[in-house]
Amino acid sequence: MMRDLPQPLVRQFNAIMKKGGQERVQLYLQYPPESVGALMRGRFVTLDEKQTMKSAVERIQYSTRLRRIEETHLDTLMVVDSKNHLRGVLGLKSLVVAPKDMLVRELMDPAPPTLSPELDQEEAVKLFTKYKLKSAPVIDKDEVLLGVVVYRDIFEIASAETEEDFAKMAGFAHVTGLRSSFRGALLRLPWLGITCIGGVGVSMIVTSFEATLAQIIALASFSPMIAGMGGNVGSQTATIVVRGLATGEIADGDHAATVRREIAVGILLGIFYGVAVGLLASLMYHERHGWEFGAVVGVSMMLSISVSAALAACMPLIMRRFKIDPATAAGPMTSTTTDLLSNAFYFTLASWLLLGR
Repeated sequence: MMRDLPQPLVRQFNAIMKKGGQERVQLYLQYPPESVGALMRGRFVTLDEKQTMKSAVERIQYSTRLRRIEETHLDTLMVVDSKNHLRGVLGLKSLVVAPKDMLVRELMDPAPPTLSPELDQEEAVKLFTKYKLKSAPVIDKDEVLLGVVVYRDIFEIASAETEEDFAKMAGFAHVTGLRSSFRGALLRLPWLGITCIGGVGVSMIVTSFEATLAQIIALASFSPMIAGMGGNVGSQTATIVVRGLATGEIADGDHAATVRREIAVGILLGIFYGVAVGLLASLMYHERHGWEFGAVVGVSMMLSISVSAALAACMPLIMRRFKIDPATAAGPMTSTTTDLLSNAFYFTLASWLLLGR
């Protein structure tokens, strides 16, 4: 709240706050809004590694006010030394069931994953996802404990980032105000332009096969289905990959495995729908054009879906490497490329197999 207030009002608030409150506010304000430092919580319980479990429980009871228990992070207890250097963490559940005379240092985790206050919140989301964390201490370069980040806050950040990425994939973002319509149009314009150019390319491909279409007009009935199925599979794959990159589920070392998995999924889907649609086309047109017609439709469907899945799996990773936001460009690029390739292959195969050209 203080970040969005005018400076004179901030000074007035500081003047009426207690000294401890002023220090906490200044601690948060010194970090950028999108950093871990701006997200961390300042209410948590610290323990000494030389304490017994009984003494630790008494400290929790003594230091935690009942009326502020919802504001205080108790699930993970921070173990520090006399200079507030982080020594480890201890789960509350472990503390409750441990023998009363056991020392904190015997049960604590001495090397927990930690965050720096300058770290970007998106990177923190990836760390939480990778290590399945419920909380993480925030320390400075001298390992002094500054605060703690909890899963609930990270989940809100991840949800917001995923929503933003999905909006970009659709070619828009959340805008408000009098100029929102104009702003929304500008955001969609360049990526719809790519789709429009791709559509012109598809029209040119179809035009070059006018002689084939004139002799086998039935080809036109399956062309939208082949391109559409490829585009749908590509959109699904791109969504999965972009979401995985945004939430950290796809780490830097998982790129090759992700591409292989999505290509395998695309091939399986391509075989299933290729066979199904190919049989349907054969039943509909085998008397006029022979069983080869079904083979053309089936193979084209299989190739369209398989190639679309491969492109959609690779495109976000390639764009990310070149510092292009994959959420913005992956969808239109994949669908446009799939339309061009699937139509070109479909009509080329039909000309060769059905007309012998």
